[in-house]
Amino acid sequence: MRGVQFGRFGSVAQWQSSGLISRWSLVRIQPLPPSMKTISFEEFKKLDLRIGRILTAEPIENSEKLLKLTVDVGDEKRQIIAGIAGVYRPTELIGKNFVVLTNLEPKKLMGLESQGMILCAESDGVPVCLTPLKEVTPGSKVL
Repeated sequence: MRGVQFGRFGSVAQWQSSGLISRWSLVRIQPLPPSMKTISFEEFKKLDLRIGRILTAEPIENSEKLLKLTVDVGDEKRQIIAGIAGVYRPTELIGKNFVVLTNLEPKKLMGLESQGMILCAESDGVPVCLTPLKEVTPGSKVL
């Protein structure tokens, strides 16, 4: 990857040495599986992605994977049930900002209503929560 050129933007090595990216931020882009169809930009604009700050996090009884989160999404607080307990301890999430899908239809999980979704990438079968690089006000729209 180090020798890959990005046209007038330089090489990966130049970006790394300038501090714009770290070697850990590089990902391999893979084609969409045939079952994944593309969506229009108009469909994408229907997603309400915002920055949410975790206020509380607690394990859910009888679940190894789920955490109950209280998330500040700007104008309100939301309860979100997230399948990240196997990766993150509740105490390490408090005060952190994540990307949240706020206009997802509510869903009951383990008898609790989830009012959104924390967005994560998957790395080797493990969820990695998406977070801004700089401090962002809760409720800020993701563009």
